[in-house]
Amino acid sequence: MSQPDPPDGGALLLPLYGASPWQATKRFWLKYATFTGRASRSEFWWWTLISLIVSVALGLAGAALSPGGWMATATGPRMEDVPADLWTVVTLCPSIAVTIRRLHDAGRSGWFYVLCVPGDAVSLFSIVRPDAFVPAGLSGGLSPTLVLQGVVGLIVGVGGLIVLVLCIEGPSPAGARFDRR
Repeated sequence: MSQPDPPDGGALLLPLYGASPWQATKRFWLKYATFTGRASRSEFWWWTLISLIVSVALGLAGAALSPGGWMATATGPRMEDVPADLWTVVTLCPSIAVTIRRLHDAGRSGWFYVLCVPGDAVSLFSIVRPDAFVPAGLSGGLSPTLVLQGVVGLIVGVGGLIVLVLCIEGPSPAGARFDRR
């Protein structure tokens, strides 16, 4: 059972083990750009689930409202993507922060997050230039764009998988070294 946060906010300096979805969301926003300290698995995973649900809902709503329906092509910025894109931009910094704090709680350096940077860069670039990820004229051969997408996708996938495994690890006493003193 999780304990409520004390009114003075002092508990924000330590991980909240057994956090509820509400507590995890509250702490996510209160620690928007806090890259020091630790985040418990429940803080991290509840927020990850909530963020995924919101992202999928915004994406589905945008696709449903698209003039081309579900099969619209990405040939430029689309107005129906704006809510999902804004969600991505607004939650990027705190998502990085909570991931780094989760790595700290597992006794790992936040620098492991660098493995996810290519994925973040691709996500942000796809918001600005969605047409850049649509190969032009697939007429029988592999286009350089498609090959590049495959290589970047492999790097992003491996880096993300490594960070995912590290975020699954339980808390480590060594993680206390990342707490503010």
